[in-house]
Amino acid sequence: MLPLRDEAFYQDVVAYRLLLHSHSLRTSKAFRQLRVANSIADTVIINGHGTVYEIKSDIDTFERLEGQLKDYFTVFSYVNVVIPEEKLVCLRTRLLSMPEFGRHVGIYVLTRRNALKKVTAPAEYNDDLNETELLKMLRKPEYSKILRDEFGMLPDVPPAMFYSACRDLFLTLPVSKAQALVMDAIKRRKAWSREDLEQFPEPQRIDLYFSYDNVQQVIRKEGLPV
Repeated sequence: MLPLRDEAFYQDVVAYRLLLHSHSLRTSKAFRQLRVANSIADTVIINGHGTVYEIKSDIDTFERLEGQLKDYFTVFSYVNVVIPEEKLVCLRTRLLSMPEFGRHVGIYVLTRRNALKKVTAPAEYNDDLNETELLKMLRKPEYSKILRDEFGMLPDVPPAMFYSACRDLFLTLPVSKAQALVMDAIKRRKAWSREDLEQFPEPQRIDLYFSYDNVQQVIRKEGLPV
């Protein structure tokens, strides 16, 4: 009997197959455990548009899946579920019960030989995009830059009112434009380049890529050369 593969195993396979082998690190940015509304997306890859990969591993159930997918579609237009191949029929049944967006969800399966296969490509779905949830994805310098670039100024209000005033201004943007600006801002966050990663043994590259922010914090704290 083969050992059960947990979420961490699936995350490594998704990152290795889709990020390091299928996307350019020059034009893509990936995140793990990214908060989206009331859920945590397992893996997100932003490359022009943002795509979520929600993992349901060998030991997971579909109990919370509908709520998670609803949350992801408030920010992202493309959402996938990654499952063991033996759960495919069950997942399809679940998605059919979600008439608003279920047919738009892509499906990847992880075979017993640990090959990642696309079963159904995700279809674009924008009906549930939400400007407030989009804004929550950003850090203060990011949404400040967006507002300065779009409106030529920032709200002149007391500090305690700054976020609320920025939110009101951000909400005046068309949702499709707001989404594009948010995706671009998130993608600009720094990360390892392919050349950086290739200096290390291949088994270490995934962990290094996703630990970039933590590594940079240590470098700055210790005053080490960047």
